[in-house]
Amino acid sequence: MKNYIIIFIAFGMGLVSCKKDLIEKAEKNQVTKTATVFKEIKTSDGFDWSTQKDVELSIVGMETNTPIYNTLRITSVDGNSIYNTMFYKMESSSKIRVILPSAINEFKVEYGSIKKVVKVISGKADFDFLPVLTDEITE
Repeated sequence: MKNYIIIFIAFGMGLVSCKKDLIEKAEKNQVTKTATVFKEIKTSDGFDWSTQKDVELSIVGMETNTPIYNTLRITSVDGNSIYNTMFYKMESSSKIRVILPSAINEFKVEYGSIKKVVKVISGKADFDFLPVLTDEITE
């Protein structure tokens, strides 16, 4: 009977000591090193570091009897950020490269009294000078 007690105690001590080793190893693995230099930052291969994207804005011109020039402003929808401003001829059709923050999927284009929110789809957006029609009847 004494042999069984001694074996049981030895077996119990073995389990406790093994568990302590496992806990110490787990704690060592959980220690994370804070990067102090940019090169030390580890990311997946597909991670995109860019915070901006290029969008191609296609502008469809509109024929006029006399040339019309005005300021074309490209801003955030709320108008707080200006992405591009230029003096533009309404008859001209062109493609403009606009650099936007990566998270932005729409922006506002203003040309005189014409104001439109333009959606970005697959890196492209379209704008024309046709006024937006509403269902309201004004007299």
